[in-house]
Amino acid sequence: MRDAQSPDALRFDVAMAEQLLGQVVLLGETYVDRAGKLLGHAQYWGTVRSLDPEQGICVQLGGVHAGSERWYPPDTAVFSAASPGEYRLRSTGEVVVDPAYVGQWTVYGRGEP
Repeated sequence: MRDAQSPDALRFDVAMAEQLLGQVVLLGETYVDRAGKLLGHAQYWGTVRSLDPEQGICVQLGGVHAGSERWYPPDTAVFSAASPGEYRLRSTGEVVVDPAYVGQWTVYGRGEP
């Protein structure tokens, strides 16, 4: 899912994982086809429930997706601290206030979100 297509490019930092656990995060996904053509975007938010260097990162979703979870590759490097404030998700119109982190992935070679 991330910009790098090789699993060798995944970076799991234990210290960062400990900081992420239990935090509210904003998640963005960009979908492109095999030729690199943009297919679409999706946005989610939720609480990081588990992080494992083999299994990945589990986020318990909130808002319109509450009750669902999403799994992401075990790459803590895609997360950065979010600036305080209100964030409006373009895909749902929801407003998330003061999330701790944001993360962004690019999904290659799949259909639209």
